[in-house]
Amino acid sequence: MSDHLAARNSRIRLLPLPTSAPWTNPMEKVWLKLSRELLTQHPYGTRWQDLQAWITRWFDELREGSAALLHE
Repeated sequence: MSDHLAARNSRIRLLPLPTSAPWTNPMEKVWLKLSRELLTQHPYGTRWQDLQAWITRWFDELREGSAALLHE
């Protein structure tokens, strides 16, 4: 694959990563924090729409950035 990209003078660089390296994926921090704060033992049981609204509000609070999330 690298040869193919080089032949096309591509600016794309492939970075080798370990098979499983969740700490290298910023989205993993979001899911970890979401799980810790909202999804573990939440009070909504079968009230799916209430849980959706709760999660939406949580994401809205993070829209402008979060030092706590970066610290995860």
